[in-house]
Amino acid sequence: MKCPKCGNLIEPGATFCGNCGFRLVATPTPPQPVMVNPQANPMAANPAAAPPQAVNPVPVPGPAPVVAQAAAPVNPAYVGSMPVPQYDVPVAGSSPGEGKAIAALVLSVLSIPGALLVITGLIFGILGLVFGTLSRKSTKKGLAISGIIISIIGILLSMAMWAFDISVYNKDHSTSNNTPTSQLVSVSTPCYTTKVDKGMTVTTEGNSCAISAASADKSNVYEISSGASTELNSGNLGTIGKELIVKGIEAISNYKLTSSSVGTFAGSPAYIANLTYSTTGYTAQEDLVLHSTPDGSTYFVLIHLNELGNADLSVLDNNWVWK
Repeated sequence: MKCPKCGNLIEPGATFCGNCGFRLVATPTPPQPVMVNPQANPMAANPAAAPPQAVNPVPVPGPAPVVAQAAAPVNPAYVGSMPVPQYDVPVAGSSPGEGKAIAALVLSVLSIPGALLVITGLIFGILGLVFGTLSRKSTKKGLAISGIIISIIGILLSMAMWAFDISVYNKDHSTSNNTPTSQLVSVSTPCYTTKVDKGMTVTTEGNSCAISAASADKSNVYEISSGASTELNSGNLGTIGKELIVKGIEAISNYKLTSSSVGTFAGSPAYIANLTYSTTGYTAQEDLVLHSTPDGSTYFVLIHLNELGNADLSVLDNNWVWK
């Protein structure tokens, strides 16, 4: 008998091929016809009397044929009954940390020119700092550290530009309170000294404490006058002082009181009123200041009219010195 797989001769009754290990089942022997002997009869003793008759062979069933089957494939993960550990095969490619390190460097570089727009520089710088921090232990550690350093520089530049922009804004939107000293001229009276805008025409009245200062087009005007009163004091400044201010406003057509408060002017008690010209929107400020001077004055009325912006008396206040 030969192995159906490799053709090697195998011994009868073998279960596996000794050469290739193919699983076998013994091939059954084909059934052989069985001759049945004739029964003894009287004619058997005399063969001449009757010729023997052949009896058809009766097949005897033998064992069922067995089909050779291939051996089951061996699972490579097992040897006998013991499992063999399986290992993942590494796949070539970049790790996530490398991508973050590259992103950190790119964003940090963009934060430098972005600092000119302040917010853009801050956004790029912060993102670069975050990505650099997350990837500082990756294989691209050098790129990550560079991104962190440049991002910090970009953030600092953005903050510096922000501070610069604020300073420029405050300078451009400053009121007359911030008028440079070089653009002011001094004015002196027997009661006080102060300063007004350069280019104004200043008019005084002899030895009195009253002055008038106006620009060439009369759009910016200061008026200062003084008086004496035994009734007016710091205790009733908010009532009597207000009555005097309101009477003065009523004498000027089209002006109305928009706000008022009690405060100080050049260190002396003052009632402060803000006015608006109803037809044009021009603003004015009027202060009633309590202060006694050698000429007998006990109060001063200061008015600033400004047709080009907000009226205030801060220039006079900041440069005012009582005598």
